[in-house]
Amino acid sequence: MSELSIKEMLRSGDSFVRRDACEAVADSRDPEHLNDIVPLLSDDDLSVREAAIAALTSIGGTTVADAVVPLLRLDDATQRNIAIEILAILGLDIIDVIMGLFNDPDDDVVKFAVDIIAQMNMDETTVKRIAPLIEHSNPNVRASVAVCLGMSNAPGVITILLKALEDPEEWVKFSAIEGLGLVGDKAALSPLFRIIETETGLTQEAAFDAVGKIASSEDAVALMPKVKGLLEAEKFLPLAAVLELMEKAMMPGSTFRPDSEIKNVFFTFFSTAIDDSSLTRKLQGLRGLSVLRLPEGLGKVFEFADSLPEIDEETMPPVVDTIVSIVGAGKLPIVLVDEVHKQNRNLVPIVKALGVLKSEEAIGLLEGLIEKAGKEEVREIATAIEAIGTPATCNAIEALLKHVDGHSRKSAARAYVALKGEEAVPLLLKYLKVEKYRDVMEEITDQLAMIPSEAVKNGFCEMIAEGNDAHRVMGARGLGMLSQEGSLDCLKNAAVDEVSEVRQAAFRSIAMVGSEDSFQLVIDGLNDSDDDVRLTLIKGLSGWPVEIVMPALLLAIKDENVWVRYHAVTLLGDNPQTESIPILIERLKEDEPPVQAAAAFSLERLEATEAVEDLTNLLDHSDHNVTAAVERALETLVG
Repeated sequence: MSELSIKEMLRSGDSFVRRDACEAVADSRDPEHLNDIVPLLSDDDLSVREAAIAALTSIGGTTVADAVVPLLRLDDATQRNIAIEILAILGLDIIDVIMGLFNDPDDDVVKFAVDIIAQMNMDETTVKRIAPLIEHSNPNVRASVAVCLGMSNAPGVITILLKALEDPEEWVKFSAIEGLGLVGDKAALSPLFRIIETETGLTQEAAFDAVGKIASSEDAVALMPKVKGLLEAEKFLPLAAVLELMEKAMMPGSTFRPDSEIKNVFFTFFSTAIDDSSLTRKLQGLRGLSVLRLPEGLGKVFEFADSLPEIDEETMPPVVDTIVSIVGAGKLPIVLVDEVHKQNRNLVPIVKALGVLKSEEAIGLLEGLIEKAGKEEVREIATAIEAIGTPATCNAIEALLKHVDGHSRKSAARAYVALKGEEAVPLLLKYLKVEKYRDVMEEITDQLAMIPSEAVKNGFCEMIAEGNDAHRVMGARGLGMLSQEGSLDCLKNAAVDEVSEVRQAAFRSIAMVGSEDSFQLVIDGLNDSDDDVRLTLIKGLSGWPVEIVMPALLLAIKDENVWVRYHAVTLLGDNPQTESIPILIERLKEDEPPVQAAAAFSLERLEATEAVEDLTNLLDHSDHNVTAAVERALETLVG
């Protein structure tokens, strides 16, 4: 692309052309086109504006800074913001240009300069040069300097910011407080608390926010009586900051044990927040109750949940977490037990919490609900009982194994195996044989297959010999996962079953067993009359040593089904022996598009440079998947 064409493109009436030209300049980093790119920062097309920003920041340096600074003086706020963004990205390389604006006659430009520096990685020299502006005549400049100094966190700024607390302008004082919060120096705690105690409005709120950020756990403990006094005096305090202090004071390892007076004051404060119309404040109030862990907080939690249109994925976790925190490892509170018996919308979060707590005391309570609760609730009960997983859950698990809800039966099967091990086999085999739903049958089968015992193997073999098609499928499925000695004899019978689905399961399991004894069965399977059986088998050979399955692949490569050939060609790409290459080239030249694409991919993996000519001949293939695979292969093989 010539320089002339770039200039023409930057001035084109087509936005796509202008954008492409900006991208070309970004790649070349040529400053010659600055005068044509800067006007594009006000282009009507967003993509052009973004490309122009990228081009200018890519070129970088003081030349770009000098070209962009005039935009800071425009009345258009959008243009000013774009200029600030670009200059901030350019960083300390242009610091002298930006600091040259400190003496600008326009106070707004001085403020913008400070805002730009605040976004840079300031060094100590930069901070020293900006600090005197805290005495600037314009309060907006002083406010920006206060925040900038706080963001720098440089040595000595704490002294400057503490002095700025005495500024007569409230906005400057507010910004100084924000800066102190950013610095995080404990020396600011006492001055900030004086502001909290003596002032109102924004500065008081900002001071408390800053205290919440700065205070350590020990500081928070020391401040608790003062915060209690402020709350009793009905001082307006920001909820998030009060919560942050309380969490710090009561964090794990803290020795702070609030007395009943402190607990009651904070309980009232957080409970009031739950009554607020804002969901954010409600959830913060819940967190506060979670920290306090007062039993009476449960009633407020249930009241909150009842007030919701529904307990959704946003509100469920905090409700559950709060219940868990309040209940803890102690005896189940009466208010919680009573709420369970109501079987209202709070039942699900309570059951979830009992599962998290692994509460053995709750087992009888949960078991009593199994036959009375709705489907969703029973699923949660099953999950909770699975999580508790103690011997005392056996009766509940056995009840769930008979429940009408399949999801609950699946959870029960998992829990029963985890709890009983080999002792679970007889009962689970019994329920497997009466189960009607395929997904539940698969879960029970898979759980049984995790128990490496003769009883499980015999159970699966018996199922293969049964007249029920689904049972024979499960028996074959389970034997593959079990991979136990002697399984192959039973799978041989399933491999010649008259039902293709049984044969599929059998050959999938034979491939999973992966022994030399199973190889002839693999060959037999590739001669099966059913496409799905052959496809299942060839997929199952993935992971076998290619030298072992090579005869099977040579057979599959000639299969009438395109997808069987596709998978065979893909597996040939795992064979480091050169004997695969001529076969793959033949498939590349003569087969259908899916197989051709797979052949190109396999030839690439085998680094088959002898296939370059044949690959090149397919660059204009009508199927885009083939051309994409060919292009990728040629890029690897030729470069």
